[in-house]
Amino acid sequence: MSLKLSDLKLSDNGTYICKLVSKELETSIQVIVGAVSKPVISHEKTEETEAVLRCDAKDWYPKPEIEWSDKEGNIIPPFDNNTEPEAEHFFVYSRITVKMMANNTYTCTVRQQDIGQSREAHYTFPCKSPLVYFMTRTFKT
Repeated sequence: MSLKLSDLKLSDNGTYICKLVSKELETSIQVIVGAVSKPVISHEKTEETEAVLRCDAKDWYPKPEIEWSDKEGNIIPPFDNNTEPEAEHFFVYSRITVKMMANNTYTCTVRQQDIGQSREAHYTFPCKSPLVYFMTRTFKT
């Protein structure tokens, strides 16, 4: 007995049953079709020594979760988290406010537990500290 599914679509989710009538055998399999993409982090705005980072992930299915962490693995709660359905997929985004420090790295992880998939994006502030830039700029005449 075999079952081969090709060119799966999201609508192919479901339970499939194979029956071998002559031997009275029956088996079923659960097929979960999913879609993922790589998240993208952008630097939205800067105020003084803080920055807003935004993570976008398009075309996910089923509905994913999104999470931020710092370079030590500490979870950073977002101030804005949103999921929008788009046709058969989901678009998720999240924003955090962080201190701008040279070489600080932040990670956005998007995961979908049902299909066992996750994708990450990383953002590292440049080596030149923004604090030095602001001090230099302030003291120029």
